[in-house]
Amino acid sequence: MNYKHWLRPFLCIAFSLGAVPMASATQLLYNFEGDIGTTATDKLTGDGVQDGTLLGNISLVSGPEVPFGGQAALFEVPSAVNPPFSTVQVPGSTALGDVYTLAVHANINDPTPSAFRIFSNYPGTGGVGADRIIFDHQPTYLRAIIGGTVISAPTATSFPDAGYHHYALTVDNGTATIYMDGMALGSGAVPTGNVLSTDLLVGEDTGGASNEQIMGNIDDILVMDEALSAADIMQLASGASAASMITPTGFYAANYGFEGAAPLSDLFVSDGVQDAVLTLPIAATVDADPANAAEGSGSLYLQDASTIVHRFSQIETPVSGTDLGSQFTLSSVVNVSSGGYANDGLIRLFTNYPGGGSASNSLIVDFNPDADQSGIGIRLLLPGSGNTTVYGGTFSYDEDHLITTVYDDGEVSIYLDGELVAENMVASGGFDLGDTKLLIGEDSAGSVNENLLGIVDDVLILDRALTAAQVQYMSLFGAEAMLAVPEPSSVVMIVGAMLVGVVAVRRRENCV
Repeated sequence: MNYKHWLRPFLCIAFSLGAVPMASATQLLYNFEGDIGTTATDKLTGDGVQDGTLLGNISLVSGPEVPFGGQAALFEVPSAVNPPFSTVQVPGSTALGDVYTLAVHANINDPTPSAFRIFSNYPGTGGVGADRIIFDHQPTYLRAIIGGTVISAPTATSFPDAGYHHYALTVDNGTATIYMDGMALGSGAVPTGNVLSTDLLVGEDTGGASNEQIMGNIDDILVMDEALSAADIMQLASGASAASMITPTGFYAANYGFEGAAPLSDLFVSDGVQDAVLTLPIAATVDADPANAAEGSGSLYLQDASTIVHRFSQIETPVSGTDLGSQFTLSSVVNVSSGGYANDGLIRLFTNYPGGGSASNSLIVDFNPDADQSGIGIRLLLPGSGNTTVYGGTFSYDEDHLITTVYDDGEVSIYLDGELVAENMVASGGFDLGDTKLLIGEDSAGSVNENLLGIVDDVLILDRALTAAQVQYMSLFGAEAMLAVPEPSSVVMIVGAMLVGVVAVRRRENCV
């Protein structure tokens, strides 16, 4: 029998007759209502101090899948840093045959340069086959790999000095020529009949490790199925824009100058099909400062993606140190996907664990609906040895579940959907979480192997212990409604007094 159906009206009356303000120092609620961007607004304080930050691949969603209210947070597979990289894709460049030109201006500001890809469609590992091209700057030479054949050309210095340099590669029916700043540095024979399997990128490979990333500004990218003359290359290197001096006569040509209102537009073809694609827009941004352009007023700034792309999908809270005290409640509605990391083992809900080593100084609330890893369905792990409480039962994927853990000065209670499922006695007193902030969704470091994937709503963190009645009410009506309730002793008396008011109560379908 579903007791919640007939109990709900009495709880509705009881919890609606009065409100008790909270005096806690740490009290925050993320229900995502009205939130935009990457901020989870704390609905309890309103001063912004306890707002959370959405990191990684989290979006705010609405619709029937939202457990409470009109909006929730959707945790998805984190955007991998390696790949994608900070690159520009040249759509349609697989059409290049045995005759072509690749050219670009680049101003490298990498503080510790080792090598960087100028043009590449190499996947990052394995051999460079007939379907791949690499054109890059190694420490003391420029290199082109075409059809598995390497052509190299020594440079005057180990790496370019500050400022722009122009790089160009021409291939003309089996002869490849490498240029830097308009000067031909070397040439050699390469195979013909090569067919590219993927489009070219500017700035890095398509996969592998991020160790050849262009970092700095690039400008006036040119890719075309014609081999420009040495005089044409010198004219480009001297500052003439490709669009101003070249009229394509071949089958394929693309040129990006990063100018004006549509900076990614192809300047040769205006239908948008060949417009530049930024593989990681957060790390590749249009720079409208003319001082940073090789020609015109705009350029593209490429950054090291690993320094700005978050490895996990998680919410960072401001909670750290002794904020939680000797009593606390950690609660959230979750609806986890049955695919991805959720089936790889435990799923982190709340954590300040660094991702490796001992967890004796960490707080972790995690779960596994299958309970097939160490018999853990839901777990609360507190700092210190022996401070672990486990619920070993199972529950479903792809459905809403309220997971609540309560610590009351040595007494631990774990609730699932408002029902007490585990309790334990552990060390009493408060806990110090240190400088690492409490996170929602994954550890602060380590491998991406416990990332929560799915819907999260009604995230509640309080430095007080909720009662069983409050947790039960929260499972029915949500955290925001529960926070405006009377004291538990009043609830008991009111429920008893209101048993005769069932009919009247049922008319109040939405009492909160």
